[in-house]
Amino acid sequence: MTEQRDPIMEAKLRLESKLAVLPGWEIVKPVPYSSELELYNSVYQTWKHNWDATDPRYYHLNSSETLLLRRWQEFDCLAHIFFYGPKGSGKNQALEILQKLVPKPLLVTGPSANAVYQVADMLHPTLFINECDRLGTVKEASDYVQAMLQILNVYKRGEVTLRGTQEGIPRIYDLFCPKILSGQKPLPGSLPDRTIRVDCERNVQDVPLDIDVPDILRGQLECYGVRRAEYKGLSKEQLKMIIGDNRITQLYYPLYSVCPDPAGQKALLDLALEQLVERGQEESYGDLAQVLEQIVREVEAMTGATVATVLSDGGKDPFRIDLQTLVQDCKDIIPAKVKDAEKWLGWRLRDLQIPRERVTHTNLRQAVVSTRILAKKIRRYAPSLLLDKENNGRNGSRDPPIAERVKEVGS
Repeated sequence: MTEQRDPIMEAKLRLESKLAVLPGWEIVKPVPYSSELELYNSVYQTWKHNWDATDPRYYHLNSSETLLLRRWQEFDCLAHIFFYGPKGSGKNQALEILQKLVPKPLLVTGPSANAVYQVADMLHPTLFINECDRLGTVKEASDYVQAMLQILNVYKRGEVTLRGTQEGIPRIYDLFCPKILSGQKPLPGSLPDRTIRVDCERNVQDVPLDIDVPDILRGQLECYGVRRAEYKGLSKEQLKMIIGDNRITQLYYPLYSVCPDPAGQKALLDLALEQLVERGQEESYGDLAQVLEQIVREVEAMTGATVATVLSDGGKDPFRIDLQTLVQDCKDIIPAKVKDAEKWLGWRLRDLQIPRERVTHTNLRQAVVSTRILAKKIRRYAPSLLLDKENNGRNGSRDPPIAERVKEVGS
């Protein structure tokens, strides 16, 4: 009886045999370690010896990521790590260190999108994408860019991607795997919400030209991948209570749960809360926030009261603001390259859910601002405008320090 061939399995074996000669794909004999904290410290010292971090907390972040990549399949959500900075800032050095420390690393630069789809679906490697600046360039909005963005949009288990075939039968790809990125430009679209960014700058301290990773450490990490202690720390819900945001908790919980060092856990919490603040600031200082603040000034000029008083006391609703006047008052906000200022402003008003209407029997247009929408958008983009009214004159946050919040949640 003739044995049936499995072409997919044969292709997978051929691919793995070729990859076996690449760094990080070698067969490593497991080496026992005394404790997870000692293993973590060895990883931490390896990072500190071979890489110059702009923030000491990044050593903890990368050490936790190193452990996480040995057990990432236990988690339903994985943040992309994005090394961001100019040339000569250590981005490639970080990728090379990870290549020596993590399982199945695959470094790709300008690859065929179809090849990445097939390899990610077949082997689920640790996918490194170097020089990913093309992804944010409008001129490069090609099929390749769109395909790579689809790959990077997957950061949760169970998210699949469909691709058409010449045979007319769509192919389903499971692209959930670790993804490490590097680039000199910010990531486009919603990718920052799936990413933990590591800011890189030119080296200040001297680092080795040849990366030094002890063989025993690689063996211990191989052992860690199959033998480790049961996690008894904070649950995901408890961590969410500390951080206060679902998405940021999703990104940091796997890293937090594999980190056995209290100092490392505190560093991760600090970075998580900073990312949450930065995300709020990006919204606050964007085009929408600046247009909204100008609308608030118009409302305050019309009523002679602060916006906090207007929203709490009611009164005239809705407010109608002449669009040409608003365009003129926003002239310092509108970029110089914009040719049609009224159209530019119209798109921002649409995003703010502020409708426009034509004045009866004229060609003049007005922005119609309801207090309900105004209150909703202020709380999102410019909450500082309401601090005096809502916090009895207090400014800034009065949240307790992280240590107290962790202690409170833990109890």
